[in-house]
Amino acid sequence: MSGEEFLLDQLRARVDYWNRLVEIERDFQAEKEQLLSAASAEMEQLATYIALTDGKLTEALSAGARARSQARTRRTPEPLAAEIAELRDRLRELRKQYREVRRTTFGNEKVKAALRTLGSERTAVIRKARREHVLKGLWWGNYLDVELAYKTARQKAGSRLRFQRTGPEGRVSVWFQHGLPTSDVWGKDSRLTIARVPEEAWTSDVRSVRRRLARTRVWLRAGSNPDRSPRLIEAEMVMHRPLPHGLIRHASIIRERIASHYRHRLVITVAVQDIPTRDGREVGIDIGWRLFEDRLRVAVAVDEENQLEELSLPQEMLGGFAQVRDLQAVRDTHFNGAKAMLAAFLHTAQMPDWLRDATSTLTQWRSQGRLTALALQWRDRRFKDDAVYAMLEAWRKRDKHLWEWQANLRDKLLARRREMYRLWAISIARRYGTVVIEEFDLRRIVSEDNIDVADRMRFIAALSQLRSILEHTCAREGVRIVKVPASYTTQDCAFCANREQFDARKEVRHRCSKCGAEWDQDENAARNLLKRAKGSQVSRKEV
Repeated sequence: MSGEEFLLDQLRARVDYWNRLVEIERDFQAEKEQLLSAASAEMEQLATYIALTDGKLTEALSAGARARSQARTRRTPEPLAAEIAELRDRLRELRKQYREVRRTTFGNEKVKAALRTLGSERTAVIRKARREHVLKGLWWGNYLDVELAYKTARQKAGSRLRFQRTGPEGRVSVWFQHGLPTSDVWGKDSRLTIARVPEEAWTSDVRSVRRRLARTRVWLRAGSNPDRSPRLIEAEMVMHRPLPHGLIRHASIIRERIASHYRHRLVITVAVQDIPTRDGREVGIDIGWRLFEDRLRVAVAVDEENQLEELSLPQEMLGGFAQVRDLQAVRDTHFNGAKAMLAAFLHTAQMPDWLRDATSTLTQWRSQGRLTALALQWRDRRFKDDAVYAMLEAWRKRDKHLWEWQANLRDKLLARRREMYRLWAISIARRYGTVVIEEFDLRRIVSEDNIDVADRMRFIAALSQLRSILEHTCAREGVRIVKVPASYTTQDCAFCANREQFDARKEVRHRCSKCGAEWDQDENAARNLLKRAKGSQVSRKEV
C-alpha cells in the first residue's frame, strides 16, 4: 500500500481531534449542570440525594454479590434483596422528580438565554480547535467525519463521551459537497480514482474470471502537498460489484486489524436519485433468533398468498462460532499457565530492575497482549534465564498461531453471515413491493433462563445487522418499509385473533384454544404483522 505512513498520520490526527472535542463537551456539560443547579436549589438538592442513594445501591449490590459467592447460589439473601429493591424504587422516584424539576428549569427564559450563550461559546471553542488541528495537518474530509460522529454521539451520551486511544486502525475520508457522478471515478477526479474494471468482472459465468478481473487499484486524496498537489493514498482492491448510477457523497479507506495483519477496505456512499416506488405484494417479516438442533433461525417471512420462507444460519456456521469460542478458551488456559510459571520463576530468581517493574502487576494481567509485549521486550534484554525465557517464547509462538487462527476464522464467519443476509434481503426486495416489520427492541428476545446462551446467540444472529441490511436494500430497490407495533404478535392467533397464554420461550409450536389452528409462533407473528399493516392505518409507521 502506498501512502501508509500518511494514512497513519491522519488516523492519529483524527483521534487527537476527537479527544479535544470530548474535552470541550465535558467542560460544556459541567458548566451546564452548574448553571441549572444555580438556577434551581431543589434540583441541586435532588442531585445530592440521587448521588447518595446511588452509592448505597452500589454497596448493597456488592454485598449481594459477595453473599451469593459465599453461599454458591444465584439467589440474593432476602434482607439484602428487599433493601436493593427499596433503594432501586427510591432512586427511580428521585430521578423522576429530578427530570420534572429539570424540565421546569429549562423552561425558564433566563436559563434558556444562558444556555444559548453557553452553546455559542462551545461552538467558538470547537472552531478554534478545528483551526489548530488543521494547521497540524488534519485533512478537511477527516475533521468533517470526526465532527459528524461527535454531533451524533453527544446527542446520546453528552458528558459521557469517551476518549479514544491512538492506534493503527480507523478511516480516512473525502467528502463530495456537490456529489461526484459514479461514472467519473475512472480517472476524471483527483479526489477518488479507481482503475477501470471491465464488465466481465461482474457478468462472467466463470468465478475465476470474475475474481481476476475484479482486482484493481484505488487512489484516494487525503491531503495536499506544499505545492497544493493532491496527496494520495493508493491501495489494491477487489471491486466485487459495480457502483449504482448516482452521485458519490462520501468515500473512505478503512484500516482494520485481523490478528497480526491489517486489511484496507474502500467504502463509498452513493446517493441514488429518483428511485421509483415499486408496486407489488406485501410480506410480513418477523425478525428474531430461535435455536433449533440443526440451525439458528433469524427471520420468518409470510406473504399475502401465505407463502412461507425462513432465513437460518446452518449448524456448520454455529460450529464455527463455537470453535472461535473454544480457541479463546485454549488461549486463556495457556495464558494462565504461562503466568503461573513466570510468577514462580520471578519469586525465586534474581532479576533485573526493568523486569521487576514490568511484572509488578503480573497477577492482575488479563490480556495475552501484555505477556506478548513482555516476551518481545525480554528478547533484547537477556540474562541468566534460559529455561524461563524458552518457556515464554514457546508460549508466545503458540499463542500467536492460535490468535491468527481464531481471528481469521471469526472474520470469515462474519463475512459469510453478512453475505447471506445481503443476498436474502435482495431476494425479498426484488419479489415484493412492501415489507412489514415490527418496531424492533432487541431486549425483547433475550432469554432469561440462560443469559450466557442468549448473549452468544445474540452475537451470532446479529439481528440489528440483518434489519439494517434489509432496510437499506429495500430503500435502494424502491420497496416500502412499514413498521407496526410488536405487542402480542406472538400470542394473538393470526386466524381468529384470540389472545393465547403460553410460554413463548419454550413452546415453539402452539395450538389455538379457540379455533384449533396449530402454528409456529414466529410464522404467526409474521402473519399478524401483515394483518396489522393492512388493517390499522393509525398505528402504521412508514419509513
